[in-house]
Amino acid sequence: MAIYQKHQVETWVPLDEHLKNPVNFPKGKTSGFLVVFTPPPQDEKLYPLRPGNPILFLGEIPGVCGHGIFVGNDGLVRFGYHTHDFRVIPEEEL
Repeated sequence: MAIYQKHQVETWVPLDEHLKNPVNFPKGKTSGFLVVFTPPPQDEKLYPLRPGNPILFLGEIPGVCGHGIFVGNDGLVRFGYHTHDFRVIPEEEL
């Protein structure tokens, strides 16, 4: 699986924006696609997810808007992460 560079990721749509307006994604999908973690630089070491590694976004947590459920390439399910810390990988980059 590819690891994406910071300069690539910065041009992609933030997950928050995509969830509000999914028209640019096929069939208006709001779950089941790949995203990249993009925490503020000072927080990078606080999380088990690494910037640039693609992970699967399963969807928002019902009743907890702005927080998602994710599966890393290690197979672990993680939840509670803020959706504003992720960018959607465009299909042409997969």
